[in-house]
Amino acid sequence: MADTNVEGETAFSHISRGAFVTLLGKSIGIPLGIGSTILVTRLFGAEIFGRLRFGLTVMDFAMIFCVMGLTTGVKRYISIAETREDQLEYYVLSLLVGGSGSILVGGCMAFFSRDIALLFFSNAASAIFVLYLGLSLPFATIFTVSLAATQAWNYSSFKTALQDVVFKLSQIVLFGIVAYFGFRQAGLARSMFLIYLLVSLLAVLSVYLIVRDEFDSTSEIFRAITFDTGKVKPLVTFSLPLLFTKSVWYLMNNADTLMIGYFIDESAVGLYSGAFSLALFVQMILGASGSLFMPNMARLYENGKAGEIRYVYRKVTKWLVILSLPVMIGNLGFPVILLNVFGRAFGEMSLTLGVLSVGIFSHVLFGLNGTIMPAINRPRVLLYNNMVVLLVNIVLNTLLIPRYGIIGGATATTISYFLLNILHGAILYKELGLIPVRGDFVAVTLCSLIVMIGIGRFANLGITSLAGAIAYGVVAYAIYIGIILKLDYITVDEFLDLINN
Repeated sequence: MADTNVEGETAFSHISRGAFVTLLGKSIGIPLGIGSTILVTRLFGAEIFGRLRFGLTVMDFAMIFCVMGLTTGVKRYISIAETREDQLEYYVLSLLVGGSGSILVGGCMAFFSRDIALLFFSNAASAIFVLYLGLSLPFATIFTVSLAATQAWNYSSFKTALQDVVFKLSQIVLFGIVAYFGFRQAGLARSMFLIYLLVSLLAVLSVYLIVRDEFDSTSEIFRAITFDTGKVKPLVTFSLPLLFTKSVWYLMNNADTLMIGYFIDESAVGLYSGAFSLALFVQMILGASGSLFMPNMARLYENGKAGEIRYVYRKVTKWLVILSLPVMIGNLGFPVILLNVFGRAFGEMSLTLGVLSVGIFSHVLFGLNGTIMPAINRPRVLLYNNMVVLLVNIVLNTLLIPRYGIIGGATATTISYFLLNILHGAILYKELGLIPVRGDFVAVTLCSLIVMIGIGRFANLGITSLAGAIAYGVVAYAIYIGIILKLDYITVDEFLDLINN
């Protein structure tokens, strides 16, 4: 057990450091992201915001077929490659495969932009976003693959700086310019193209900064690239199932948005997207911890360290639950106050926000199960689980949205998330004997959450402002921390170690 703790703590240290850097970036990026959303909703309205979100949804789905799971593949193969030359080769081959596909798919997306818009809406107003985001697709692919490579080298700072800061700050600046000169939605679409061009160039520069110390000159870096086709087969063979997995996962995550647009209208998509963007804060810590989780778990698995994997997974999941609770207090306790930040019209999405937050919290309770599957070489199992849940999700959306509207889509998504986590959890228990977190700890946490939400919403505390909601959340969370300290679920030393990592 001592060896397990030593090696497990080493991996946990890498993961927690990566999470800290990522969270530091998100502490800047999240306000910037909210700022860009508020900028669009306030200056352009929910309808144009819905069209922008629709275009991004189509683009993100198209990019899955361009990247073909290579972001996960490049993380795995760079992390286990023995030499820097091999690592660089995997990166370049991933760019070539993904870049070629993105030119083809992006061109089709741009050419058929009007038809894509008319497929979901009664007019082609969204086509301008689909057009320019299709042209942006090759740059978005380069950006995504390059950042995945930097994570494989255990650098989380580049992704944090580019994705959470540069990208979102560029949105605010360019969206503000568009609004100032009155360019409306065509200007918004063109600004997205410029943003993806900028960040793709910076992402490639980031890779260069990482690898240059291993070579005497830039020309030597280019000479090290031999385009070894023998590496393409294992890379693509591993990554290809993840293409289908990610496409299924993306469809499941966006089926509600697409079907709300189909059954209702763009304004409903805009309102729902505002609620969903707040609900995603629940998994902010989860996403941050996942930045270096996969490559570290892959290394442990390749070395036959199942005990260390169980140790790290449970420790990471426990802290995910603890650190994610403040967002749940806010989203469930004061949803109207938070939603009104986007505008008064969004306040009616309070129930939708609550339902989505519960569903996303299931990801936190079960831990990074989708991330660890490729690390233990189970990409096909991940695909099968996602396919089952996608079918359930589509059926539920088809039944619930026409009858219950937006809340029907949120309910379908939440049920699907719980089902997926149960399926993933069953596989990990069978393969590794992995239990994400102690049951009694979960019971205490959920009971505390229910009490905190109940007092906040029904005790007539007179909280009507964002500042008041934050103050209540701080006090309630401090009490929760005191409870789990008293019950020995965490210790002061463990908390200090987490900070020192």
